[in-house]
Amino acid sequence: MDIWVGNLETNTSTRLTFSGNRGLTRLSNPVWDPSGKTVYYAAEDGIFRKAADGTGDSVPILLQKNISPADISPDGRFMIIHRSGTVGPPLLLDLSASRVIDWLGFPTLTGQRFSPDGKWLTYVTHAGEGGWKAYVRPFLPGQPAPPATWQLTNESDTPLQILWRGDGKEVYYATAGTVFAMPVNAKAGAFESGRPVPLYEDSSFMRGGSPLDVSRDGQKFLSLGLLEGSDAQPMTVVLNWQSDQAAPESH
Repeated sequence: MDIWVGNLETNTSTRLTFSGNRGLTRLSNPVWDPSGKTVYYAAEDGIFRKAADGTGDSVPILLQKNISPADISPDGRFMIIHRSGTVGPPLLLDLSASRVIDWLGFPTLTGQRFSPDGKWLTYVTHAGEGGWKAYVRPFLPGQPAPPATWQLTNESDTPLQILWRGDGKEVYYATAGTVFAMPVNAKAGAFESGRPVPLYEDSSFMRGGSPLDVSRDGQKFLSLGLLEGSDAQPMTVVLNWQSDQAAPESH
């Protein structure tokens, strides 16, 4: 599985990585650098970066298994790293100094996203009562978790992630097959959120979840789902196929 770059204007795709060249079979979680010139992604042995135009080789950023980039701060300095298969908090990587910081302090977090101004962080966690809920808090790199956090969703919601509009005045999330918009206002260390408004139905979220992304102006949404009524052919998997082959005759 490789990373591709899609051009939404020309409706074309360009292959960015060639995993077979490194003996790897699974690349995932591509994240754009804020400049749009670099793409970070996860491989089986760590996190790498490559120029978005496809030139040059992939460069290792952090070699460690079961990690993947979650988001990068708007100034391009910090990367939030998700750790799979562990109950530990995510990592914060200072890209300017190649220094990893153990950070955030909750047992389970997912869906972390920086606000457009880099001063706030949204995330989803089931810490506390009531299951998975979305929160927002100030982003204070290298410091313990701040005491001030604001809850964005209630117990009846199970959001996968929270996304920001480019001007920082609205956030979006999907739950129970519906995508919602929520007005927000962040000022002087305080955070206010309004009533969520349903935007549209997306049944792909009823099939175990789907990645969601939104354009900076909040007018275009992208999610992955199954095509209804497609002509896709079923795939047959044969297990233990070697035992079905006739043994070679000895001479």
